[in-house]
Amino acid sequence: MSSELEVYILSYNRPEYLIRCIQSVLNQTIIGFPIIVLDNASDFDVVGVVSQFENDRISVVVNPVNINSFNNFAKAISLSKSKFLTVFHDDDCMAPTLLQEQLKIFNEYPELGFVTTGVNLIYNEDEMLDFSVLKSNRSGFVLFNSKGAILDEYFGSKIFGFSTVMYNRSIITSVIPEPQRFAQVIDRAYLLKLSESYSFAYIDSPNCNSFQHIGQDSYNRSWDFMFDINLIQYYLDSALKFNKKYLIKFILNELALLYCLRTPLPNLRQVFNCIKSTSLFDKFSFIIFYLPYNYFRNKLVFFIKNVLPIGFYNTLIKLKKL
Repeated sequence: MSSELEVYILSYNRPEYLIRCIQSVLNQTIIGFPIIVLDNASDFDVVGVVSQFENDRISVVVNPVNINSFNNFAKAISLSKSKFLTVFHDDDCMAPTLLQEQLKIFNEYPELGFVTTGVNLIYNEDEMLDFSVLKSNRSGFVLFNSKGAILDEYFGSKIFGFSTVMYNRSIITSVIPEPQRFAQVIDRAYLLKLSESYSFAYIDSPNCNSFQHIGQDSYNRSWDFMFDINLIQYYLDSALKFNKKYLIKFILNELALLYCLRTPLPNLRQVFNCIKSTSLFDKFSFIIFYLPYNYFRNKLVFFIKNVLPIGFYNTLIKLKKL
């Protein structure tokens, strides 16, 4: 039994994803913890979907109106009464041992603010419950005790976000960032803010499968690039505050990546205002090197992952008809 833990699943208009997500939580090697689906005013009968499991550990809370994804996250925190808390997303799946491993680390290091883990980015729905990669990729965990240490991980090779995290609930209730400033990218700002005050642990293996698809935020509206700008500025301020000036080149690289992916694009004056803490050399490097590099890199990645497979599939269909 694990009544010291609660798992909240944030849900919005994705019944088929929700079913798969709940199944991954029920597949955990520990049992007894409650699972609460916190639905953000979906158009489908979420209670009917959840009732298919016939499991009294699962309950549903339905918001009468959509309160946006972060406020739904904050609601999960306010409703929770357990010692530890996981807030999961309906389009992700967790490996069977994830919660057990995170609780084990908390029991050994109770002072931690949160325990996170690696992520697999999944593009094929059929692979969402496949965690066979863990058999050859399990390498313990790393503790981060210095303030702002999370910056090293964000701009290294590690990927993690809201769905990968188990929180020490008594700690996280005192840390609330500005949702109106960051909107859909608030998970990064929130975890960075937590790491400024509390140490954390990172399980260095991919225990979460994150499905990459259109409409991943439960608050669907047009993207405002200024949220990205605000986040990058927050990174810069934190990097300089913790004497991590060598991270500036990585931050500029991420800014260039975001610049190439967003529509409509911001003007360069906005970008310069964002990176005002950097040197003139860095600003011109951004224009001359980072923007062209990321533009062509992302075009190539998009072509390989999307255009080529579709073209190959269409060719097979045509050949089959001959």
